[in-house]
Amino acid sequence: MLTLQAPDLTWTDWMLHQHRVFVTFRLCNPAGSLGIPLTHGVGFSFLFALFRPLSPARWLLHLSLLLLRWKSACSQPGQKPGLSATWIVSLCEPLFWLLSRLPLPIRWGGKWIRPGKLGA
Repeated sequence: MLTLQAPDLTWTDWMLHQHRVFVTFRLCNPAGSLGIPLTHGVGFSFLFALFRPLSPARWLLHLSLLLLRWKSACSQPGQKPGLSATWIVSLCEPLFWLLSRLPLPIRWGGKWIRPGKLGA
């Protein structure tokens, strides 16, 4: 089993990293990135619950996916995330997937670059 030990990131560093990763996914394999929203169950189940806020089943689905993700995050070595941090991260990731569709510059190697269809 291989474990990636990442450095501690500030929230700003984490957001820049997320944007860079999703833009990279989009540029490297545009068709493959279409499946990424399916992996963001917590974020999309939250939106699903908001469309019918009085539905206990939708909130139960959201809570179940959140707890599953939190349990998975806690099983990794290193600092254990709080439930609220897991929820915030889970809601931010679909946002970054959507933002990766925009032609925004990304921070890579200490420099701001504007990748295009043919790369940087």
